[in-house]
Formats: sequence, structure tokens, C-alpha cells
Amino acid sequence: MQSALVGLEVEGGLVRASVLGYPEQGEGDTVGVAAIRARPLRVTRRGGEDLVLMTAVRAEQEREVLAAATAMVDALLHSGDGALVRKVVAAAFPWVSYLSGEEVADFVDELIASLRAGSSMDNPAPPARTIQTWLHTVEVYADPELARILSAPSKGDFGAVPVPEL
Repeated sequence: MQSALVGLEVEGGLVRASVLGYPEQGEGDTVGVAAIRARPLRVTRRGGEDLVLMTAVRAEQEREVLAAATAMVDALLHSGDGALVRKVVAAAFPWVSYLSGEEVADFVDELIASLRAGSSMDNPAPPARTIQTWLHTVEVYADPELARILSAPSKGDFGAVPVPEL
């Protein structure tokens, strides 16, 4: 597969994106520079993961917001008001209603630890993974048939799982 080179040129306050190497594609859309400054621009790629183009200032603002949200949640947890913490968590993640009180506490502990870790590394993957993992747990709890199957005794180890073909 031939890869395309996307050229970005600024002309008269507009960013012109053109796909080079594919003459039949011609010129792409134009986007105002102010729009790129205001919000991230998603670049869709054929045969690859989409990219997001944003200013460095915008990226730093997103980091600051994540750090502030982490600090606020941490302060809330240390406030000693367990009822308020449960209300806030239930409002932010309505699916926690499928978890026991102990599981909600575990989720909150893991979430705040992963938020701290992610913020310190400038990486949103740890808290995103924590949320996804707990959400998948809830999806099993919410489906009685799936919960029954997965909680039934197993007939032993089924061996190695083959590597998926990508």
C-alpha cells in the first residue's frame, strides 16, 4: 500500500491540506487558522489511526485541566464525606450502580491512582484503561446470561490463546 503525504500550507489565514502523490484527489478542504487554534483538528488517514492536530498551548491546557480534575477528585476523597463521594461517582459514572459498595470504593481508589499516574506522565492511558476495565466488569454484571456463563465453574485450563492475526 502506498502511503500518502499530506501537505499543510498557510495561505491568507487558511490552512490548505492537500494529499500529495494522489493527483486524482486534488486539493482538500481549507480550514481557518483560528479554528485550529480554537479546537483540535482530526486528520483522517487511510490505512492508519487518525491523528489530532492542535496547538501546543491547547495541549498544555488539556494537561492542566487533567491535573486540576485529579487534584479535585483527590481532595474530595480526602474530605471524609463518603456520601458525597458516592454521589459524585454515581453522577459521573452512572454504571457504578451495578457494583457493590466495596467495588465502587475499589474503582474510585484505582481511578484516583491512575489519574495521578497518568497526570505525572502526561499520559491519559492509565485512567482510560481503569475506566474501561471497570466498565467491562459492569457490562458482564448487567447481562445476567453472560454473568452466569463467566461465573460458572470452569472445566480447567484451556491452554494457550493463539496470537490474533492483524
